[in-house]
Amino acid sequence: MRSMVKTILAFVGNIYFLFIAYFRKNNPWVKVLIYHDIPPNYEVNFRNQIELLEKHYDFITPAQFHLYIEGKFLLNRNSLVVTFDDGFETSYKSTIEILEPLGIKALFFICSGFIDSLQTKDWRTYTQKHIFDNQVPADSIRPWHKPMTWDQVSELNENGHMIGGHTKNHSRLSKIDDVQKIISEISDDKFKIESVLGKKIMAIAYPYGDINSISKESLNIIDSTYEYCYSGVRGNNYINEHKSTIKRDVAGFNLKMVVIKFIANGGYNWYYRSERARLNKMISN
Repeated sequence: MRSMVKTILAFVGNIYFLFIAYFRKNNPWVKVLIYHDIPPNYEVNFRNQIELLEKHYDFITPAQFHLYIEGKFLLNRNSLVVTFDDGFETSYKSTIEILEPLGIKALFFICSGFIDSLQTKDWRTYTQKHIFDNQVPADSIRPWHKPMTWDQVSELNENGHMIGGHTKNHSRLSKIDDVQKIISEISDDKFKIESVLGKKIMAIAYPYGDINSISKESLNIIDSTYEYCYSGVRGNNYINEHKSTIKRDVAGFNLKMVVIKFIANGGYNWYYRSERARLNKMISN
């Protein structure tokens, strides 16, 4: 019953946003979507989501998005950017099989420790402890929770996708008291990724993404290390957006089409208004 109510509300909301969009054609925005792993039995649903969204929005590249918030790239209409967090192998496969044929370039925020765990054969233990924060039992870690390899990371980079940092061990930065450890989690991850790719990386998304997972101190360290910082705080991104307060909306491989469109339309923006204000305050003070 609850799911049905949510679906109905999303349907009605989409009609409302269609009406609003008609009168706001001259002020387009960018919505950044977050995905993580894409289980094999949900690849079709993920494809259907992307194909649906492509009919209503432009998918721009991460590089174009960065130019847009700097006032150097113009949008034709409301646009989307696809991001994947953590570094799951399924996000690599879904990109190769689904996004690339459509010409869509994604931004991958990876934890170097997660990628390295594949080499030490303890990736399941690592995934349970760090990626899922010990919130799931060990026997629930599935084959599709495996990290991609460094060769796959390099392939994505060579194919025109963007790679970013996500801390070395998927750390909740707001819970770390030792400043040097915060610096290490951010900088060591960046150094490892850059050493593999042979190029500088420009962006990071702090793990978990909610406002309580970042602190002013850790955000200041990020600001001095990276050019762009992505959160998980929902909201639209407009031209001249602050580079360290980029908003993102969690999507999901299992969502119904009406719900993913509701998210893309900004249906949950109102609920996160106070979080956006808190995030902006961390930078302004």
